[in-house]
Amino acid sequence: MELLTLSLGDLGYRVTGHTDARAALEAFLKEPDAFDALVSDLSMPHLAGFELAERLLRVRPEFPVVLTSGWVREEDETAGRAIGILGFAAKGSSVEEIVRAIDALLRGGTSPSTPPGAEAG
Repeated sequence: MELLTLSLGDLGYRVTGHTDARAALEAFLKEPDAFDALVSDLSMPHLAGFELAERLLRVRPEFPVVLTSGWVREEDETAGRAIGILGFAAKGSSVEEIVRAIDALLRGGTSPSTPPGAEAG
């Protein structure tokens, strides 16, 4: 996470990094409009990435979320899309790949891993 946080900051993004999903949720709930996107691992301490994303999406249904994992399975992507997650990246993805996924979602498109024909929310 530290490398991604530093790299996104170097690219001009203002980044708030948390290693505990509960802290990320608390920060978001205090100021939901202060955040433009979420990048989270599927496996986070105390709160799974899907659950964190679900809670954020209850507050802001169109909120761009990119989930990462050591191995993003097809069923993970299907389950994620069912709750409104449109971006997925394998944990080994480069910072540039994750930035492209975030940028595509922020521009109202789909992330590069989103299958053609899938609509952005």
